[in-house]
Amino acid sequence: MLEREPSGSGWQVTLRARGVSRFFLAAFLGAWLCGWAAGEYFALGLLGAALRSALGPGFSAAFLMLE
Repeated sequence: MLEREPSGSGWQVTLRARGVSRFFLAAFLGAWLCGWAAGEYFALGLLGAALRSALGPGFSAAFLMLE
């Protein structure tokens, strides 16, 4: 619902969600954010594992060998 009211510097407009559908939207956005967080966790874990395997103890030894 859009509410319009005068204020000191002009008009102030407030948008308020009403009805049952707002709960469905909030649940969808909550599930979306949880999925996003799980994806970020997975991607950072994959990046960390790749860096750990590339820069592990064997990496520096193989890099410094002169053969």
